Parts: sequence; C-alpha cells; structure tokens
Amino acid sequence: MVGPRKFGDIRIDVLKASNFEGSINDPNIHEILGMKKKNEPFLLIFQDKMGNTTALSLLKDKKSTVFTLKSLNAQGGWVQAVYIGANEAGKRVFLTDIDFDGRFDVKHVHVFDDTGKKIFSKYIYIDQIWQQVDRCNFREAKLGHITYVFDPNSGWQIER
Repeated sequence: MVGPRKFGDIRIDVLKASNFEGSINDPNIHEILGMKKKNEPFLLIFQDKMGNTTALSLLKDKKSTVFTLKSLNAQGGWVQAVYIGANEAGKRVFLTDIDFDGRFDVKHVHVFDDTGKKIFSKYIYIDQIWQQVDRCNFREAKLGHITYVFDPNSGWQIER
C-alpha cells in the first residue's frame, strides 16, 4: 500500500508493528492494518511474519480494546473471542468464548489483593453458573483439588 487510504471519513493505514503507537505484546506481530475515524483507531487487524491474520480488535479509544477475535484455525475460521467491559461495580471484566460457539466460557475480573496489587478473579461457566476457580488456562481449570477440563462439544466438565 502506498501511504494511507481514505474511505469516506475513515483512514486506513498499514503499519509495521514496531511503528505502532499502542502497545504490542506479541513479538510475532509483523504488520497492523488500522482503521481510524477522527484520527482515533477503532479497528486493528494483526498479521504475523508469514502473512497470516492472527487477530482482529475493536477499540473504544487508542488504549481500550472492547472486543478481540483471535487466531484463525487451519480451516480459516476464528477460534476465540474476547469481550472486554465492566461489571456493575465498575471492575474491568474479560469474557472469553474459547471455542467461538457464541457462549462465553471464561470470565476474568480485575480485583485488588490486600496489598493493593491488581489481580484477576477467574471464573468458568459450568452448569449455568459462573464458578470461581483458583487457576485457569482455557483448557483446564483448578479449584482446590478439583480439576475441570474444557470440551469444545460440551463446555467445562469435572475431570474424572
């Protein structure tokens, strides 16, 4: 692409990740297709060094992501969706649809520990309720001695 393009009042840029004004935590990101309105980014599409699209993010403003679709699978489909918002108490909430089936499977809520350090409270959606867990890596979750495993066909299950 030779310089930015315009589509009405939307500006479209392709940037090297190293030249991007925001924070990129993934060293595999090579280029970013960005769309801006009134000079504020609202859509970012990430590409790795092999030319594969790895994520698409909608932004509220330059620093606040609202929704992200992650990684295309081998068949060209999206495999994970993350919504970022706030709960009734104003705490930041991340809701993740692990298998992109339209249902959120994991919830992380920003909370503060006794020392004032920001941490996440982690929850999995099982048996139609949000169950708080000690650890969760999107395929396995632990609550004390209980281990839950994620099955793309049936959701979270207690490991037998």
